[in-house]
Amino acid sequence: MSVVGKLYVVRHGHAREPGDLRLRGSDLVLTATGRMQARALADRLAALPPVVVHSSDLQRAQQTGAIIATRCGV
Repeated sequence: MSVVGKLYVVRHGHAREPGDLRLRGSDLVLTATGRMQARALADRLAALPPVVVHSSDLQRAQQTGAIIATRCGV
């Protein structure tokens, strides 16, 4: 028996620190642009739709994943 599936790897939406500090490794949150990007991607993925969404523990990745999961009914 074979299992066929697809893996979609996506990057989080645009994020920045308050005051626009750019620090590598900082736990940033999505900006309004980042949330818009995540919603646009979620709309495209909803046609597929994914079965599961995984993300890292960083806020920007979790926010992006949550937007996708909500839109796709995961």
